[in-house]
Amino acid sequence: MTQDNSRTPPPAPYYDDEISLIDLALVIWKNRWLALVVAALVTAGGIAYALLQEPRYEYTTLLEIGTTLEQQPSPLTEQPANQPVNLFIEEPLEESATVKEKLENIHIPEVIQKYRDAPGAAENSGRRLEISVSIPQQAGLVKLHSEAPAAMADHYLQAQREVAQRLQEAHRQLRETRQRDIKQALNEKTGELDRLGELGQEIKAELEGLATRQELLQQRQRNLREYLAEAEKQRAAALAGARADSDTVVTLLAVGNELQRHRGQLHEIEEQLLVELPHQRLQLENQLADNHRRQELQRQETEDYRHRLDNLPQTQLARPPRQSPVPVDDKRRLIIALSLVLGVMLGLFAVFIAEFGRRLRRELQNNA
Repeated sequence: MTQDNSRTPPPAPYYDDEISLIDLALVIWKNRWLALVVAALVTAGGIAYALLQEPRYEYTTLLEIGTTLEQQPSPLTEQPANQPVNLFIEEPLEESATVKEKLENIHIPEVIQKYRDAPGAAENSGRRLEISVSIPQQAGLVKLHSEAPAAMADHYLQAQREVAQRLQEAHRQLRETRQRDIKQALNEKTGELDRLGELGQEIKAELEGLATRQELLQQRQRNLREYLAEAEKQRAAALAGARADSDTVVTLLAVGNELQRHRGQLHEIEEQLLVELPHQRLQLENQLADNHRRQELQRQETEDYRHRLDNLPQTQLARPPRQSPVPVDDKRRLIIALSLVLGVMLGLFAVFIAEFGRRLRRELQNNA
């Protein structure tokens, strides 16, 4: 008989750790009063906390940055050197990003420090002033924004007003500097225009003097021609009736030399009338035309600087500090809703903890 030495291992113990929904429901129902008490306590605490929260209002100030007109050449065509540049572009006294940085790092901290140090100020009451800066999409605007309870309204309105005044004062100094620069340039342009006007008058006087000189030369030309014509007649008559003696020959030679000298003078006068005077007149007329163009350029640039000087608006309040008519970001309802949800969750958690403790005690008692 063959002996089978193989042994079958005993079956492993089976633990039923699965929890059915019915068991959970029974556990919750058995400890329902505990869940309700915990949920009620948490919800009541949330409601009390929500009721203690003060409604927060929005406090805003809108600043419009002052602008200046700057000349810009046309991007499409090159501007000729003798043509005035009359394209203007409106630019802020200070870029919005720079204004925002200065407000956040200089003006707002200074105002907050002032309120912190002042007796009875908001900072001393345990509430810290907070003012944020934003740049709206509309160019040239800066917005001051705060949120606080109505009890802080006076503090925030006054603080934002002081911040706006500090920025306005800083931009007033920038505007005065820009005004001085434009006035200096305007004075230079005005002085250059006056100098060109005087130069134009001098050129006109030279042209008038040239015309007077031309009239004198023309009169001299007519006189010389009349004199030469008459002298030629007299010389011809003298040659026809003269005797061939030495005195007559000497006289005729002297008269011929005198006629030759006058002919040379007439030739010089005609050369001046036909060549020199027209050339000088053309030069003076070109100088006068160039002077007129330069005067027109300076006059246009002078008007441009006057226009820029008259268009330097200051930084001003587009909307003064004001409080929103209704509270913003009222979180009391949200707090109550969250406390209700949290109360239910903690109530269920308390039920499971209580049930776990009860079963643990029972097992310990059975094993004792």
